[in-house]
Amino acid sequence: MKTLLFSFSIFLLFTFSASAQTTKTYVDSRGNEVVLPLGVLSFADKALMMKNGKPPSKGKHSDKNNALNEPDFKEDEDFSATSLGRGGELVLEFTNNSIVDMEGPDIYVFEVGSGIEPTHVFISKDLKDWIHLGKIGGGTTAIDIADKVEKDEAFYYIKLIDAMSSWYMGPTAGADIDAVAAIGSIDSEIVMNDKPTAQNSVKETFNVDSRKVTIKIWDNAKEDGDLVDVIFNDEVLVENQEVTVEGKVLELKLKKGKNVFELKALNIGEMSPNTAAILVDDGRTQYQTLLSSEAGNSQSIIITVD
Repeated sequence: MKTLLFSFSIFLLFTFSASAQTTKTYVDSRGNEVVLPLGVLSFADKALMMKNGKPPSKGKHSDKNNALNEPDFKEDEDFSATSLGRGGELVLEFTNNSIVDMEGPDIYVFEVGSGIEPTHVFISKDLKDWIHLGKIGGGTTAIDIADKVEKDEAFYYIKLIDAMSSWYMGPTAGADIDAVAAIGSIDSEIVMNDKPTAQNSVKETFNVDSRKVTIKIWDNAKEDGDLVDVIFNDEVLVENQEVTVEGKVLELKLKKGKNVFELKALNIGEMSPNTAAILVDDGRTQYQTLLSSEAGNSQSIIITVD
């Protein structure tokens, strides 16, 4: 069994002294041991977006949340990883820690399956600017970010894109991601001051005449791969909705008074910002607007009814 041990400077050991008891060793699906100074806090713990590939993964294998937290894949049990599909894309967030450059590898991707399918890896501070760290594959899943970043930089988001090495068309098409860990990491209790805060702005307010409305979301220009979460009165109605020319139609029941319809931008397509046309139809009048946001942010409309 191979052991991947990573050393740290005296300064960083001091910084992490309060969390020393959290150090934990994990074993990946190929028998490699990985020592993580922050233990369970080391892992990406929020799935922001998945754009399935072509051919796609299917069913439970396409659940973006399978890639969160500690690795739990077991060969003889039910499959519990996120398969990206050929060319698929997955964006994860570290909500209680950050990726930083330390001595040795800084990121470990727990990729499972019969072979490590090549995958491009990117990191970002703000979901806008991405740094390409290279490609994992061929048995290598540890990445050192030293040549790509400054020593004092912290990153909160990681993007994995299947490198399209296989045409497998089964339910687990594409790279299979069980977990992603930050080896070089800082606990959020120590430093998270530079992490961008998500913004939600209100575009406009519509006063409608009916408690039942139809809302259409579509791209009124050129489809460029924008993805959104559709949120209504704080409830997520649709995840990972691609904004297309054909569009998506929803029928909603409004509560008396104020209702909030929100689009959260999960990415930036080929053109910035993430943009979607919105049409609200109450059966008598149609109201139209355009919502746009940078990745990670939201824009809303207010719908009021007596």
